[in-house]
Amino acid sequence: MKTVRISILFFIILLSILVKSPSLKNNQTQLVNASDTVWARIINEQTPFFSDIACSMIKFYIPKSYFVKVIEVNSDSTRVIYMDNDLKVPSREGYIKTCDLLIYNQEVYNPYLNLSLKITSDEILFADTNKTYPKTILSYGDNALLYGTLTINGENFCYVYANGYIGYVRRSAFAPFEIPMHEIPLSNKISSEESEDSSILTEPTNTNSSIDSTMKIVIIVAISITCLSVIYLLFKPKNDSALKLALTQDNDDDF
Repeated sequence: MKTVRISILFFIILLSILVKSPSLKNNQTQLVNASDTVWARIINEQTPFFSDIACSMIKFYIPKSYFVKVIEVNSDSTRVIYMDNDLKVPSREGYIKTCDLLIYNQEVYNPYLNLSLKITSDEILFADTNKTYPKTILSYGDNALLYGTLTINGENFCYVYANGYIGYVRRSAFAPFEIPMHEIPLSNKISSEESEDSSILTEPTNTNSSIDSTMKIVIIVAISITCLSVIYLLFKPKNDSALKLALTQDNDDDF
């Protein structure tokens, strides 16, 4: 009976591993390996950069043809980093809708917008587009590094870094400007190679799926063998000598 108890306990442990192990569950998030740099390209006009994973709070629009660095891919949104190439300039981490991104399968140099704007009149840099939280005053002739633009209630803003602060400045405070396309041409026709690689941003998968499947098979086989062993021990016929021995001994643990 002691052997039966041990077999049943082993069976319960294996079953618990199969049910509770996180590695055997479907993973809806794909984390990018820290040693790899995965770039995604902005291919649409007015692509929002969100501050939240639900993609409900827009910070600004990233210009078409520029790049973001991918951190984590979800089915609906992708966590990215933008403007992290210069330690003197604050990078922005946020979310972009996965459907608005295209994976780029080559090394990227100068991935981000590098456009310095000139202030033409004294202006306030605000933390918000409602212009309720001023951060600093920009003076005539100051420069501001552009991250992107945003239009709220018909008013145009630039999201910039200037005088050690990052925030919103009315576009009318700057000399007229146009945002150039990235130096890497953005073809209207997506190559088949890029299309295949872009699946990382459209269909999150479990990166260890093959390992998980093998482990699951091993566990299932082990459980099956254990079950068969338990059934055999419970129902195997006992010979007379074994029965007599059992009747003369009383040192088995209570089952």
